[in-house]
Amino acid sequence: MARVVDRPIERGADAPSRVTFYYLAADSIRTINIAFCGEGAGVRDENGFLGIVERPASSYAGHELFPDVYSKAAAYLHGFATTQFFRDGNKRTGFLSATVFLGIHDYIWVGPSVDDAEGFLLEVAANRRDEQEVARWLKHYCLPRSERPIVRPPNAGNEWL
Repeated sequence: MARVVDRPIERGADAPSRVTFYYLAADSIRTINIAFCGEGAGVRDENGFLGIVERPASSYAGHELFPDVYSKAAAYLHGFATTQFFRDGNKRTGFLSATVFLGIHDYIWVGPSVDDAEGFLLEVAANRRDEQEVARWLKHYCLPRSERPIVRPPNAGNEWL
């Protein structure tokens, strides 16, 4: 269900290395909207919807407009939250698309739930937060899977480790 694109990424003084981005397919995002946004869900504007689906992979004059995983995730969140391409659930779909995108790139969302993030999402939807701010917000609430903290259940002894 994801579209795969292999892109060169510059890493410091080292020779360019490659990173593979897995972009969400249109049907995956439709499923997110229908599954999490209630009876009023569904695409209202197909062409606009498809434009946002393709947005994270956009480039101009050979340069990626969204060069890292956070800016690509922000392109989903900001793109859907600031438009009305769905009949209902634009902000929720944007948030969930962004966090799913981060998840398939081995990042764990440790931030607020979509309901608890409503204040921030309303600011995004009102264009009071730009894509760079959204990317910083996403980065603040994500951990690479390799840095996932060990969570111990209450009253667990050392044998649990």
